Amino acid sequence: MTNKRVNLFFCLILSLLACNGNESNDIEINSFKGSDLNNDFPIPEKAERVTGIYFETHEEQIKKNYIYYRFVGIGSVENEFIPEKYFAEIERWGWNQLDNKSIGQLHVFEKNADIIKLIISEDMLMVGEFSNN
Repeated sequence: MTNKRVNLFFCLILSLLACNGNESNDIEINSFKGSDLNNDFPIPEKAERVTGIYFETHEEQIKKNYIYYRFVGIGSVENEFIPEKYFAEIERWGWNQLDNKSIGQLHVFEKNADIIKLIISEDMLMVGEFSNN
């Protein structure tokens, strides 16, 4: 009887681990909106602008050509979770990733004469615009 309980216990633990392992893949990233910096560059609909103590005001960020957004569940310190659905949407909006300029957490995209840098880290997106000046 004890072996059956131990086996049942291990099965329960494995089931819980399997469920938790899928948690990060379930972030809701089904709808998109244009970023505040370039309305033609998509960001997840539920991404929220970040300003405050550690971040400059929204107006200061725009003057410096970047905007920070919080989006819980995206990215990680090791940059291991970036949803392919997001990159597919960026392409669908007409942006091409410049692989020769993208490295690690930095992803660079081009559309017509516009160049956007996207940095994805743990729960955070930074959208920046390269100026032509």
